[in-house]
Amino acid sequence: INTTINITELGVRRIIFYFKLISDFRSLDHDLMVKLLKHNMMSLLQIHGVNSYNVKDNTFQQPDTDDTPFSANSLETVYGPEIYRLIMSITINLHTYCQEDMTYIKILMLIILFDPANENLIESEKEIVKNLLNKYISLLYS
Repeated sequence: INTTINITELGVRRIIFYFKLISDFRSLDHDLMVKLLKHNMMSLLQIHGVNSYNVKDNTFQQPDTDDTPFSANSLETVYGPEIYRLIMSITINLHTYCQEDMTYIKILMLIILFDPANENLIESEKEIVKNLLNKYISLLYS
């Protein structure tokens, strides 16, 4: 469990670091940034995991790091067999669909982040987020 917590914390830090590289995210009001991250973090962690998944070894390890590989099987111990199967199904299917081109995963993470269906957003924030969502959907489509 401690390993999973540490891996999760590291994943959250890396996700935030990634979004801080995106000018659209940096241009947002700080409170809006926090609302978007809080509302979408679990989904973002799941999709971020696709980027670090090694199909051959059934492990997670952030590319180009010296991180210790994390066995995907240990997720079953933490979350139980049903959630484990769901997590792995999503991970393996997205990994396959993207043909290991993680550019798609990074854009998908932006689409998830800019979800206007967030009950914590006021209408003006929803409009800003919706415009950004449409921008990244168009980019993914292209």
